[in-house]
Amino acid sequence: MGSAAWHVVAYDIRSPQRLRRVQKWLRAEGYALQKSVFLVHADSRKLAELRISLGKLISPRVDDVRGYPVQSYADMLAWGYPPLDPDIYIEGIPTIRCKSQNASSSPQENPWP
Repeated sequence: MGSAAWHVVAYDIRSPQRLRRVQKWLRAEGYALQKSVFLVHADSRKLAELRISLGKLISPRVDDVRGYPVQSYADMLAWGYPPLDPDIYIEGIPTIRCKSQNASSSPQENPWP
């Protein structure tokens, strides 16, 4: 079994009923970053459980659920309002820092200090 790592889980669910079930399940397992994007901390066993559980909640012919490993928080980019309140510390979740940029400002190589 591998060590636990952060994963971004995003979905597009066609049925409101299935959507509510997937949202409820992911809220219990991770942290909502946006309406259909969650951050989940999981090892290989937990990822297998996630695939099986979500597979039972969706319709694979029309729904789409994807998971992406996050190698490090330094690799994540964010613009605008932070997904998690930066003043609240949740044990186990790295702090997400977002820097505001308007369209006229030049992009920064590293958006976090």
